Amino acid sequence: VNQDGTRTYDIAGMARDLPYGEPHNTIFIVTASYRDPEVASTIARAFKRAAHPERIVVGVHAQNAEGSQEPERDPIAGLEQAGVTCPDHPVCDAVLDGRVRVSRQL
Repeated sequence: VNQDGTRTYDIAGMARDLPYGEPHNTIFIVTASYRDPEVASTIARAFKRAAHPERIVVGVHAQNAEGSQEPERDPIAGLEQAGVTCPDHPVCDAVLDGRVRVSRQL
């Protein structure tokens, strides 16, 4: 335990200072999306239904084609079309905190 209350862990060969004690339980949701216009609403629903949305981390691998019809299939940009209004919806904080990550393959 370090003087500042953190503990240094060796993670994949790199030293990381993390808060003392065990990390909070998290729920990691990962999905692949092939041109799926519903992926944003699926993400929003997961946060809305969770008893502890602050524990959710989402990873999406989005496989979209280039073109003018693709913006509605972007998992983050599509949240507004899925009926999400910020800052009231719990997914908004997750996006800002980087707990919703998207890798894109065009």
